[in-house]
Amino acid sequence: MKALLIIVPLIGAFTGWFIIRLALALLFRPYNVVNIPVIGVEVQGLLPRKKSQLAEEVTQIVETQLQLAASDKPGFAAEIRDSLTCSVLEAAEEHLEDKIPSLVPAAIKKRIINLVEDIIRKEIPGFLNNLANNMGNDGENECLGLLEDRIRGYNLRELEEKINKSRGILYIKTCAALVGFFSGLVQLGVVWLSAA
Repeated sequence: MKALLIIVPLIGAFTGWFIIRLALALLFRPYNVVNIPVIGVEVQGLLPRKKSQLAEEVTQIVETQLQLAASDKPGFAAEIRDSLTCSVLEAAEEHLEDKIPSLVPAAIKKRIINLVEDIIRKEIPGFLNNLANNMGNDGENECLGLLEDRIRGYNLRELEEKINKSRGILYIKTCAALVGFFSGLVQLGVVWLSAA
């Protein structure tokens, strides 16, 4: 009985962790279509199968958001502009942190990053207006086309690796393992109470 007190919760923890791991794998794998001849079914991971549709939808969302951000409407447009600005600033800071050599003193490095951030803050409103004006009524835009092509051509193996290494996914796997562990304890409690 004492062995069950350890084994059942551990099995529950492993099951919770494994289910999350399997769900993540099924998002990506198999990368290419696999035919199961006996039942005549084609199997492919969700993201590889929906990659083109995802690229189109993301491009449409970006186009809509850019048009809203460039509009003169108060409120929501300003919120989108601020959000885009923050995203660009974060990306620029991260990129500069990696690219500026470590020999550069920290104070100078910070000053360079601050100067670039100031330029970005000043230039984004004009950039958004130009981008929205260049889109025209038909929505065709070279930048959006490049974005769509980039999404279609993105290496899903790299994306899967990045996702599996992220802290958020580790947190989800850990939570699933803990839920499974406590589920195993509850199951033991139910068996123990029903035996008593």
